Amino acid sequence: MAYERDLRAMEPYKEGIIQAARNNNLEPSLIAGIASRESNGGRALDKDGLGDHGNGFGIMQVNMLRRPERLLVVALLAV
Repeated sequence: MAYERDLRAMEPYKEGIIQAARNNNLEPSLIAGIASRESNGGRALDKDGLGDHGNGFGIMQVNMLRRPERLLVVALLAV
């Protein structure tokens, strides 16, 4: 199933997801679910971490055209 592939793909991000969730009082599963939906756990990204024809960045696909100040959230998860 697709979610199993996404889960395996997100393994390198696991500690970052847990830490970001803890820092923001969120459930890690919420962050992981968004990452799964937005980038297939990172599998849909190019080598630079871009998706959506270069308009989205990182596993959560923050839209750089509309909210560039939110790239900090993605940077925290990419650690």
